[in-house]
Amino acid sequence: MSLFKRFFVLSGILLSLNQCTLRPLYATQKTESSEHLAYVKIANIEGRLGQIMRNSLLQKITPQGQPRNPLYILEVTLNFSDRDLGVAKDATATRSEVSLSANYTLKDYTTGKVLYTGKEVENTDYNILTSSYYSNIVSKNNAQEGVVEFMSNLIKLSLASYLNSTQNR
Repeated sequence: MSLFKRFFVLSGILLSLNQCTLRPLYATQKTESSEHLAYVKIANIEGRLGQIMRNSLLQKITPQGQPRNPLYILEVTLNFSDRDLGVAKDATATRSEVSLSANYTLKDYTTGKVLYTGKEVENTDYNILTSSYYSNIVSKNNAQEGVVEFMSNLIKLSLASYLNSTQNR
């Protein structure tokens, strides 16, 4: 292919990319997705990890506070498990895996009709030390909270994507 043809092909590709209408979900400025998310009320989530998840979702989805006139309600159910991965010669655990799954449902606030459902599953692991019981508790809590924080981001992005797609139809 000659240099002249390559120039025209490359120019055509660059011009077509310029017409793309992608909208970033991570943008800090007010976007359509954040405007739609502002109408989502977040229901209480059971358990201590549920409280952490709800607080994280509140900060990400409705940082200005819960909506006075919500259009949607988000319900989340968490399932947590912890299992030993590494075992030393004396049969004590040296590493553990934290697994968290979240089933979530976005419903119409007035009718209760299910609009969107999703499921996220995330895992992480942490070391178990034989010398310090307290550090093991802190490691486990940090692993749990890290997974919850990561999962709340996934839920927010999933909801923003869904709400954007339904509003742009």
